[in-house]
Amino acid sequence: MNNSSHLTLSQLNGIIQSKLNEAFFMQHFWIVADITEHGFKEKSGYHYFEFVEKDVRTNLIVAKIKGAAWGNASQRIKDFEASSGRKFTNNIQVLAKVSINFHKVFGLALDFLEIDPSFI
Repeated sequence: MNNSSHLTLSQLNGIIQSKLNEAFFMQHFWIVADITEHGFKEKSGYHYFEFVEKDVRTNLIVAKIKGAAWGNASQRIKDFEASSGRKFTNNIQVLAKVSINFHKVFGLALDFLEIDPSFI
């Protein structure tokens, strides 16, 4: 095979990253989803989890994507817990503001930006 006819994985992921960043630059979306696979690293203030949507009739997963919150977003989760009296943890449904992020190593994820504490 000719070396000019293929890409390395990091090159392909770089192309994907560039195209997604171009397509979704400075765009934010409010989504409704359940939180699953939640973990929290207290030392760094880093939350990692999955956003999941389930079919209301069958309860089967119809969409899933990784999510992460750190820095200001992690503080917004603390504020959410204080104002709503609800714990940010597995199996809660949230209305969250997110942005799209693709990392060459970690793949596609949604960066958590805000949460609506009045959403139930």
